[in-house]
Amino acid sequence: MDSLIRALAEGLWKLPDIEALLLFGSVSRQQNDAYSDLDFLVIVKESAVPLYTADLDWLSRCVTIDAVSREGEDSFNVLFAGGIVGDFGVVSLKHFGEYPHEAGVVVFQRENIDLSSSNIRILPSVRTQEEWLNRFLFKLYLGLGRYLRGERINAHTLIEGEALHAFLHLVKTPGAVYDPYQIDRHFESIHPSGDFLSEDYIGSLTDLPDIGRRMLSEVRSRYPIHPEFESRITYRFEECERVKTIIKMTEK
Repeated sequence: MDSLIRALAEGLWKLPDIEALLLFGSVSRQQNDAYSDLDFLVIVKESAVPLYTADLDWLSRCVTIDAVSREGEDSFNVLFAGGIVGDFGVVSLKHFGEYPHEAGVVVFQRENIDLSSSNIRILPSVRTQEEWLNRFLFKLYLGLGRYLRGERINAHTLIEGEALHAFLHLVKTPGAVYDPYQIDRHFESIHPSGDFLSEDYIGSLTDLPDIGRRMLSEVRSRYPIHPEFESRITYRFEECERVKTIIKMTEK
C-alpha cells in the first residue's frame, strides 16, 4: 500500500492542475492491512474538473490500473495492479469546502491551498448495466477480502447488501416495473425464477463465499467479465476454501 501511495503522489504531483491529494479511511488512520481499500480524494483546479472527471487517463499515467468504474459525477472505484481496490473523488477546492467530511491525511498540497474547511458530496447518477457490473465486481471482491480478514458481518453487508443490490440490477427482467428507489422491494414476485433468491443467494455468514460464487456464475452467464478482476476474485474464493478447510480440521 505504501509504495502505491508514493507512486500515486509522485505521479499526481507532476500534473499542475492537481492541487492536493488526501487519504481517508483505514489507510489514513494507519489501520490498514492486506485486504484494505484505498480511499482518496484528488483536488484539482476548478476549471479542470470537467477534464479530470470525464477521462481518467491521467490516473493510468501515474499508476498501473486494471479496471475503473464511475460511482457518481465525481466519484469512482479503481482496481490497481497488484489487487488493491480504491474509492476516490475528483473535486475542486471550492466543492471540497462546501460539504462536511471525516478527518483525513494530506499527502501533498500546493502552496496557498487551504484545506481547513469541509467535504465532498457523492452526486447521484443513473447507472448503466456496465456500471452495475463493475459495482458488483468491486463490492464482491472487497467483501471477500473482509470475509478473509474475519469481518463476517461487514462482509455480509458488502456481499449480500451492496453486491446483491448490483446483482439484482443485472438480472432483472427487461420491461418489468421495479421500485425506482429500492430494486429489492417485491423482487421475488417480479423475477421469472420465482423464489430462487431466498434459496441460492441469501444465507448465513458462513455461506458468503458460496453465495458470492453463485452470483458471479449467474452474472458471468449474462455479461463479459473483466479477466483480471475475475482472476483475482477467483483467487479470493480459493483463499476462502483454504480457510474453511483449516477451520474444519481444527474442529475435529
